[in-house]
Amino acid sequence: MAFITDYVAVDRIIDHLKLRFIAEKRLLQILIESEELRPYIFAEVRDEDFKGLKSEPIFRIIRIILDHFKKNKDLIFHELQKEIDPSLSRQLSQALLEKGNPPTIEEALGCLCALQKSCKENELKRIQAELAREEKKGDRDKVQALLFQKQDLIKQIMALK
Repeated sequence: MAFITDYVAVDRIIDHLKLRFIAEKRLLQILIESEELRPYIFAEVRDEDFKGLKSEPIFRIIRIILDHFKKNKDLIFHELQKEIDPSLSRQLSQALLEKGNPPTIEEALGCLCALQKSCKENELKRIQAELAREEKKGDRDKVQALLFQKQDLIKQIMALK
């Protein structure tokens, strides 16, 4: 019986990984369900907010929603499903079937902030790795440039908290 329980737990973890982050899932739900909040959310979204995240497919979905919003079209779920990887389609459907509390702008912006922070932290890790390589090579100019980038990213991350 423990094996079955473990198998179910692993299956749930895999499903959560496919949906990526809870913040993404909730932000996606809010964007699709709450037409009145979309303009406020879209005003804060930047292209780089999702760059480098493991969950970039969600970014594509958000961009599709944004394109539909700008064209004043109704959001058609079927169109979204055509644009994403089939492996995410089932998870997207499940996420949209889950009903939570009524969304608020604070919740949506909190989700967006969590994603922005995650993206910047990933970029910081990349810079850290590059910094270590350049230090070993002895390229002082490159190291200095990377240190400035690192410092700037740390300030940006701190500002998001």
